[in-house]
Amino acid sequence: MKPAVLLTSLSMGGLAAAQQVQSKPFKLIVQSEDKELNGRAFNLCHEGAAIESVCLYKDSSAIFHLNTTQGAQPGPGGLAGYLTSDVPAKPPIPSSMIFYTEPSTNVAIAFFYPGSGPTQLVGFDEQEHMNVVTTLDDTTSPPNDSTPRVLKNWYVCTTHYTSYTYKNTLNWVMGNAMPQNPSCVKVDVKRKFV
Repeated sequence: MKPAVLLTSLSMGGLAAAQQVQSKPFKLIVQSEDKELNGRAFNLCHEGAAIESVCLYKDSSAIFHLNTTQGAQPGPGGLAGYLTSDVPAKPPIPSSMIFYTEPSTNVAIAFFYPGSGPTQLVGFDEQEHMNVVTTLDDTTSPPNDSTPRVLKNWYVCTTHYTSYTYKNTLNWVMGNAMPQNPSCVKVDVKRKFV
């Protein structure tokens, strides 16, 4: 066996054997200058067959977890992992968050799909604010991929997916432009353990 193939096989085996660690349960709370949004907790809202968006809905909230790998070390945005929640059903459906993108907009909806992949890695900083870390900077030519940057491009917007329109869903604005959706309000998303 060639050394590169052997190393690849060993690393893949190591990844498969890695233990997943699930955080204590928590809620996700909005922090915003908008008094109507500030302090409210996110819930899951039905978007399709076992597809849920993250939204502000009545007086209820969902429980979330951050799934990480045993032995993982915190980076600049905290310990990175997969945001998970159980979609309400009988039995509950374990689901993970991913950004749903549509070519006509720079606003990506935070969706929960069944299973564990593909998913969007997130972290929580020292103030418990949810973030995404990236190293890519394509605002220069050639693009640079070296310095980690902590991004917090969270917005609450009115969104439409298939036949569902929700007033207050959690979204991620792509790149460094302002959201083109005029309903979007800038927010921070804070983790609060229960």
